[in-house]
Amino acid sequence: TCFCTPLFAARTVGRFTVGGYLATEKFAEADQFVGSRNDVQTASVRSFLKVTELADRDDSLIVDLRDKHDFFDKVDKEQLLLSDSNQFQARQLSYGNDGNGFGYRIGRFPLYDAGAVNVDGVSAQYKTDRWNAFAFGGLNPLEYGKPYLVFRPNAQILGAGFSLVPDDLGSRARYSSSTAVVQESFSGEVDRQFIYQRFDWHFRPGQLLYSNFYIDTVPKTQLQNGLFYIDSMWTPRVRTKFAATVIDTVQYVRRQDVRELLPTSTYNEARGEVKYLSEAGNDYSFEVLSGSRGFDGKNRTLAEFSSRWAQIGERNNWDLVASLRAGKNFESQDIGARVGVGFFSRRWEFTADQSYAVETYSDKSYHPLITTISAGRFFSRELLGTASFERIADERVEILAFFFRLTYRYGTKGLAPVRDGSPPRGSL
Repeated sequence: TCFCTPLFAARTVGRFTVGGYLATEKFAEADQFVGSRNDVQTASVRSFLKVTELADRDDSLIVDLRDKHDFFDKVDKEQLLLSDSNQFQARQLSYGNDGNGFGYRIGRFPLYDAGAVNVDGVSAQYKTDRWNAFAFGGLNPLEYGKPYLVFRPNAQILGAGFSLVPDDLGSRARYSSSTAVVQESFSGEVDRQFIYQRFDWHFRPGQLLYSNFYIDTVPKTQLQNGLFYIDSMWTPRVRTKFAATVIDTVQYVRRQDVRELLPTSTYNEARGEVKYLSEAGNDYSFEVLSGSRGFDGKNRTLAEFSSRWAQIGERNNWDLVASLRAGKNFESQDIGARVGVGFFSRRWEFTADQSYAVETYSDKSYHPLITTISAGRFFSRELLGTASFERIADERVEILAFFFRLTYRYGTKGLAPVRDGSPPRGSL
């Protein structure tokens, strides 16, 4: 009798997350349509599972299910009330082989080497240790500008690309890149076609050049979104950073300050920073940014000086930060200050920030006061939770927001241990 052990045994890793977000806005002056309050309440659940080493060492099954319940989402025009709604999505449900040689993936999946692309269909690739050539096609579950995926039988997507994989993780120069051409159609008509390009070059220790561009060719040729970033360590104590950004209206909404009342717009920005690390371990930085809106030509130029004291205290588990900023912010002249404190241990992490500013417009002034408190608790290797509270208030509005999340991790693959220490905030 022969008792045979299978060459591959399936390995799993997963996590289950529940969370909620509650916010209330109280306006100083009541609006005739929405009154003096605007409340938000959402609850969300996410289940993620990845099973590897199935029929082959490189085979994997990925399931990512998400559900969000919004308690004030739909408008009841007859009763002038807001009713709840529920949004369930299979963010990913796919099976494939991602190893060297010929590979494939089928189902619903993201394709990061082609940019912010999701596919209900199939992808094929040929991969080596240094490069990867791929093509994909199917239905497009993502409507541009929407945060969730749905089944869209009339929307098609196809594309192809080529990527280089970094060949070295040591001290020598290394680089990676990805280039893809993507076409999105609706009912047979091409409504968007773009070229995606990403480049990541560590040309020597402490030196990084990164770029990420979406160049549309249909319906018109333009740079839709782009980022150019360079980080240089000139000496062990002097570091500089520079970033240039181009974003469209969708990305502008996602980054827009909650208090900003300007309409959505395309936006261009350049940002530079010089940082000095002292022998005592604290750092000092000076940052300048300049940005311009495409919709109305309004611009902003802000400068900020900040200092951070990391790993202080008897156990090196406290950090402090303070900053001053001033400049023109589209329609106002601003001056503000911020202080923050952080604490971490093997099981706990706390941060608290307080900022205050004076915003001077042509006919009025506002004095926003922003308080943020966050806490994290590592109950075990498997269970961790986070919660945060924020209050934003000025002469127009008071916003109170609370967020919490609880995550349970499981699997046959080894889980990362609860950390014994933490890097200073802002270092990652």
